Amino acid sequence: MITATVTEHVPWKKRQAALKSEVTIDRLCTILGVETLSDWSDGLDGCETYSHVYKEVLASGASESEAEEQAGQAESDELGEATEKYRAAVLAVAERLFAEHRLTLVERADKWSYRVVPEKSWLDSLGAIVQTINGVGTFEFRNARELCESGPWTPRQAVLSHLGWIADWPDVYEGSKAKSLVERQLR
Repeated sequence: MITATVTEHVPWKKRQAALKSEVTIDRLCTILGVETLSDWSDGLDGCETYSHVYKEVLASGASESEAEEQAGQAESDELGEATEKYRAAVLAVAERLFAEHRLTLVERADKWSYRVVPEKSWLDSLGAIVQTINGVGTFEFRNARELCESGPWTPRQAVLSHLGWIADWPDVYEGSKAKSLVERQLR
């Protein structure tokens, strides 16, 4: 007796739409293996700005409510600056690693998401990603076309499906981790 497995056929256009070439700053954090912006800013609880400003404002003769308001604003400003510095560090490392794979991040109007665009072609960028995948040593592809056939994917789909490998580039070529590159940017 012959049995067949029935799988749902997903039209090509629908599969293509599912792989958007847009990434958010949090997706870039995930690709690089670092904390998302909200997780990172949650870890900044211990700043002493609030209590310092609160005491200074009270000492100047202001009321408790004025001191609370000014201290809250100072803390919020400090958190905003620290978060922007972290976002800039993540973006700088991501831009560098995407460039190593012949990809460009084009900032969207909201400044919190980016379009992934190949410098030359999706196939060319996929070739660079294949080199990084092969450098990790888990398995190997002869070329970008072989990776496409393994999906099966179009070169665009293959690139967008394998963005996570980009973070391995510094480990393969420099002996460091993407996370340590972000930490260096913060210094």
